[in-house]
Amino acid sequence: MKILFISDFTLKQRQGGAQVSNDLILKKGRELGHEIKEHDHTSSIVDFLSSYDLVINSNLEAITQTSPEKLNYIKKLPNSVRLEHDSCLYLNAQHRQELFENSKINFFLTQYHHKFFTEMYGDYFENVEIVYDPIDTNIFSKSEDEKIYDVVYCGYLHHLLADGYTRIKGNEQNASFRQRDWLAKGKERTTNPDEYILAHDLDKKAPRNISVKRLKWFSVGKKVYKINRLEVNEDITIVMFDKVKFTALKTLMTKGELDE
Repeated sequence: MKILFISDFTLKQRQGGAQVSNDLILKKGRELGHEIKEHDHTSSIVDFLSSYDLVINSNLEAITQTSPEKLNYIKKLPNSVRLEHDSCLYLNAQHRQELFENSKINFFLTQYHHKFFTEMYGDYFENVEIVYDPIDTNIFSKSEDEKIYDVVYCGYLHHLLADGYTRIKGNEQNASFRQRDWLAKGKERTTNPDEYILAHDLDKKAPRNISVKRLKWFSVGKKVYKINRLEVNEDITIVMFDKVKFTALKTLMTKGELDE
């Protein structure tokens, strides 16, 4: 069988969970005698001009960012199946639906994974198959240790968010957060730490500045909080963190705010 396997990165390019899982599939497919061509974010669009018995599309974020024209080919390729590893938030609603509806089979990692998609995007996912990643469960065991408090890792966490988060968690005694600036290589930060959160972009491997004034919401796990501000005067701003339903995340991701 002639197969085209489309994913952002190969295991040689990036050693992430999706790449490890994909590599296991590729090795098994070749072991069974299939001819498999890998297409990553650096590959030529010419790959889509050949005919294939099977097309597997996986992570597409880097591909759609670097070569957005490829998506029009990928979402229409015949004999396609979708191997979903993540949340697919990088595609807009129309492209996401067209991609999944063109797929002969849509593979999700767990029942919860599939449920998450239907709650976020709608119930248009047909021919769904649940395939668990090959994880050695023997490495996990139940611990009797008591979890005392949560640890949140971040780049620069603005004090307003830090104080608000500790109040939300009801953990006043741990109100101090260890803050660390990600500095550009060989350079000092150029933005005011009271006005910008300095976070690290894992894809671009560089710092990014996020304006505190423009921040409208944030999520921690499955908890979503909307940020409201009351400008008292030029010196005083009251910041409130209102917990909203997790289902509101879809609206926040698309509109940036909720309809009152």
